[in-house]
Amino acid sequence: MLGRLMTSTTPTRPTLKHPYRYTRDQILCGLKADFGWSDEVDESIELPTLDFEGDLEDELWDEDVGCLITHVEEKFGVSRSVAEWRKVFGFELVTRRDITYMARDDSPSRTLGTLLDFIAEGASPVIFQPTAFAGRPCAIAGAFMGLRDLLSRQRGCHQSFGPSTPILDVVRGGELERFWNQVHWMTQKTIPATPWYWSEAPRLCGGLVSLVVCSIFAGQYFADSASAIHLAAAAVSLIAVVIATTSLFRYFTNPLPSNLVTFRDLATVIAESGCDAVADVDSGSMECKIRFD
Repeated sequence: MLGRLMTSTTPTRPTLKHPYRYTRDQILCGLKADFGWSDEVDESIELPTLDFEGDLEDELWDEDVGCLITHVEEKFGVSRSVAEWRKVFGFELVTRRDITYMARDDSPSRTLGTLLDFIAEGASPVIFQPTAFAGRPCAIAGAFMGLRDLLSRQRGCHQSFGPSTPILDVVRGGELERFWNQVHWMTQKTIPATPWYWSEAPRLCGGLVSLVVCSIFAGQYFADSASAIHLAAAAVSLIAVVIATTSLFRYFTNPLPSNLVTFRDLATVIAESGCDAVADVDSGSMECKIRFD
């Protein structure tokens, strides 16, 4: 029983032949999701032609590079010095959030692949590799430990829950979205994304509120001062109600696939997926049939 093993045996990971790193495909999957890049974006594309806020553009980087550095360091757990960023990509850094791209003939080639390797070398990866219990490797248990580590990093403290714990008992709402998005790119979309209407609910409601509020304030020009105050109060109340409703909707609804209820379910799918996160898992570790309690 895994529950008993976890209390009686200290789980360990077998020594890997090479230090585990995120692969190019994993990182590219994460960047595509964040910046809305199409499938046309591949490793050979020159970095200065990429817009890190949307579609491809034939423009040099400007302030987007500063946003990129901050985003990469936070998302992938990358810690790089200003000198390292300058050396690899050949741009002059004013501050970490205010960067001017400097094209130089003697600078190294700046392809997206260069960026992917740079991220992989400096990232602190979440590991889904098999975990050994009493000398016996178990791929599913390893995937579970990776999920727990990911959530611990997200919350900034160690998380203690069992494999049979329902996912929604541990994480919900916006926190669930952040956790699920990370698992989504780490498994190269093996784990499906949350439904668009659930993820986009805050933006959709925000757009609706903006439209209604603009209409309300436009109506103030045709109303006396007392009516204008009432309209302003109504607008503020509407905003508060919509924000609360959206938050409650995302907290109490279940956006997850019907077959993924517990962390055991999620770990099993990851371990059996064959994605890069578990590419080195051998068949022997998959034969581990320890029951998750």
